[in-house]
Amino acid sequence: MHLTTIMRIAMTPIIRTCKLCGKNTVLTFEHVPPRSAFNKWPSRFYAGKELMLHVASPELPWELSKRKWVQQQRGYGAYTLCADCNSYTGRKYAPAYTDFCVQALQQIGEQGSTRGNITISFRNIYPLKVMKEILCMFLSINHAKFGDRYPDIREFVKNYALRREIRCASVFSYANIGRLHRIVGNAGIMNVSDGWGRLVSELGAIPFGFVMEMTPAKERELTPLADFSDLYDIDEKASVDVKFPIKQSNSFIPLDYRTREEILAGAKA
Repeated sequence: MHLTTIMRIAMTPIIRTCKLCGKNTVLTFEHVPPRSAFNKWPSRFYAGKELMLHVASPELPWELSKRKWVQQQRGYGAYTLCADCNSYTGRKYAPAYTDFCVQALQQIGEQGSTRGNITISFRNIYPLKVMKEILCMFLSINHAKFGDRYPDIREFVKNYALRREIRCASVFSYANIGRLHRIVGNAGIMNVSDGWGRLVSELGAIPFGFVMEMTPAKERELTPLADFSDLYDIDEKASVDVKFPIKQSNSFIPLDYRTREEILAGAKA
């Protein structure tokens, strides 16, 4: 393909539904997590179809040489938000989320634990802004109709000062020391023998992984972040100690926190 043709394709506007405001318009590239929150290095993106083939194969989760991928030079992201929404969340929420992650990563590194729990002492963070950025990321990694189905989540992110309980979903977190960046849009998980199902979405990055489970939530192992959404005003700083379980995202399967050693042992069994 000729260079000018490649450039023309790259410059073609992407017109789709903005996952935050819901308008059909030109979209801009949104980093997930924010670029300043340790998401500025080259990454490989594997689409859902490739991951499904990979999960069904006998290959180990990190053996991805046979799968098609797209190189993203400046960190993972996608065209999910219009320019106005991208600028808005980038100014209002991303800096607070970055500070939240920077404080956590430093303490996780100092402790050096790979199992159990870690209590992270946050100092002068903006909990409500952090929660709004987390929910914006979940909007970005899900289909545009996700925001139509759960308008309360959209309104919570768009309305700067709004604080309230998120009744349609619960958000949980863990300290993530895994090697794979796991992004799972709305996924149904069923336990046929016990007769229950769960509807979850997961974003496993560094230093945190987040799970959104639609109500009613069955999650019991991870740390709930409900206080971040309704306990603080938007410009209110807080110094809080939060205990997180230490987990690893070493596969692309949602809610799979096995270590590499555990995965290898299972493959040999």
